[in-house]
Amino acid sequence: MDILFCYRTYSIFGGNATLNVAGKWLSEHLSESYGGKIESVVFEFCARNVSPPRKTLEASNERFEQFLKELPIAEFQYKGTELRICTKLVKFYHDEVDRDSQVLSLRVFKNILNKSITLLESTPNLLKDMKGFDNFALAEDIKLAVPNAPSTLVELAELYLQQSKT
Repeated sequence: MDILFCYRTYSIFGGNATLNVAGKWLSEHLSESYGGKIESVVFEFCARNVSPPRKTLEASNERFEQFLKELPIAEFQYKGTELRICTKLVKFYHDEVDRDSQVLSLRVFKNILNKSITLLESTPNLLKDMKGFDNFALAEDIKLAVPNAPSTLVELAELYLQQSKT
């Protein structure tokens, strides 16, 4: 099972060093399948903008603000092979999200693992038909993996270096 964590704002989308390491690490600790056709799960953490948007992106910011009102959402994409779960970041704003950051954060690493469990457990409330996908089994496997997660910044940096070589 492939897991991808990413940030979304009105002007950016994607991971950063910590999110990418967390996704790769977690993917390695999961079963290959949790039923249905799902091959990957994408968690999008959406951050509101507090400063004025760039002039050329004002319309994008307005659409994004409307999108934030619909969150959380879950949907199947790519012919049912990917589950996308979007939620709003509560304590972070666009100005604080550095998508291209190469700085590793142990706090972010642990927080997104725990948040992914909560989001997976609430997915049946967002989707009427889970199409054979066992979100609770995936959430349970993530719970089992969390105690094996890096517990120091040094361990996280070593994991980052190890993943960079492959």
